[in-house]
Amino acid sequence: MLRKLFERALARRVALRLLRLKKHRPIEFKFRFENGLAKLPRNADTELAGNPGLYSLRFYAGYKWSPLQPSLRANYKQLGHALLGAIDESSSSATVVRHISSVQGADIRNAVGGWISGWLGTSPQDFADNIQHVEIETNDGWTLPAWMQSSGSDSWAIHVHGRGASQAETARNFAQFSDLGFTNLAISYRNDGSALKNGKAQRGALGLGTSEWVDLEAAVAFAKSCGAGPIVVFAWSYGAAVSLQMAKHSAFARDINGFIFDSPVISWRETTSLQASLVGAPQHWVSLAEAFLKDAKLASSIGLNAPIDFAHFEVSAISNYLETPTLLLHSRDDGYIPIEPCRDLADALPDTVTLVEFEGARHCKLYNFDIDTYQKAIADFVKKLT
Repeated sequence: MLRKLFERALARRVALRLLRLKKHRPIEFKFRFENGLAKLPRNADTELAGNPGLYSLRFYAGYKWSPLQPSLRANYKQLGHALLGAIDESSSSATVVRHISSVQGADIRNAVGGWISGWLGTSPQDFADNIQHVEIETNDGWTLPAWMQSSGSDSWAIHVHGRGASQAETARNFAQFSDLGFTNLAISYRNDGSALKNGKAQRGALGLGTSEWVDLEAAVAFAKSCGAGPIVVFAWSYGAAVSLQMAKHSAFARDINGFIFDSPVISWRETTSLQASLVGAPQHWVSLAEAFLKDAKLASSIGLNAPIDFAHFEVSAISNYLETPTLLLHSRDDGYIPIEPCRDLADALPDTVTLVEFEGARHCKLYNFDIDTYQKAIADFVKKLT
């Protein structure tokens, strides 16, 4: 009896880690800033270089919380964004020293710590001067803030960000799609911290795609109401799971001419298995969490409107309904999401799914690592749709 209660509590905790966004992203490393350079601990992300090799350093500024305490405490309201350039020759085997070209949002001189990102900005004006804010209304009362860049064309690209991200994650692709003649629309979705319910931003339980797909459906309906013709959905990481659920459930799926997925979640079972192994957790915990989420009563107890069955996210299930041409872009050493489900899906649907693999790019940094290969794959795919 005690064992059963313990396992249920453990399953609940693992499930909540999947479904609940942390209020603040954890700091991955500490660093020093001096004379326009950031001195970072060497790891697979901090040493990334490529073409163009542009990355960002996201960081929290700090403050002294006590006159007797010389160290800084993180001020989570002071989230900064620094564009990183080339690796400096003063780097060593233990550290990576990178040039910083610009800083926004917080004082990097008071930084407590941060993480490496592929984001190249945090607001619309960082990408273009003709991106405007719009709002999309869902049928069940959600308001979804979005970024929109009109091209005057009836071709639309709808961009769906990943877990814990925002529209800013997707905007590095705006320029290419604008050049290809697309209107860009980067959306938010329920419980991502940006979408509004009754006028307030909500951070409830994510649905691993099972609840958010209706928000993508609303975005497609919005685009159609604005005169959209051909539509491409470009989704990142978690956004791919959202898009696949939309493809399965929505009548609007027929209005999607193509899917492009960057570093996508295809299988939640394999994704959670990998992430468990990365933190040294037993694989048995994944099975416990899966069984917990599949139980309607237990799922309801953590805020879900319906249970989640991981089997619906397996390649064997997806291959039964995915008919839309799909391009998968994934790094073999993603470090967060396994590439094997992408390979399996491409093998299962060779006439529908195309996979382009990268080496050394890491999660959601393919654009930053090898922009030429990345944009050529996108351009070739889009041309086949027209």
